[in-house]
Amino acid sequence: MPLIARVMWYLFIGWWLAPLMLVAGYLLMVTLIGIPVAFALFNKIPRALTLRPRSQHFRIAWNGA
Repeated sequence: MPLIARVMWYLFIGWWLAPLMLVAGYLLMVTLIGIPVAFALFNKIPRALTLRPRSQHFRIAWNGA
């Protein structure tokens, strides 16, 4: 995603969408069934704020044994 598109998203949508998701997540934490949904929602807040996908790369090195 181009940087200018992400900046426009943040300025027009992200700055109010992320706090709404945060409040919704806390409200979901009130119920036992809503807790997993709340954690999934909390994990998506950075993407909703800036449209930047999570970049997690794991590398496992094995030095023989």
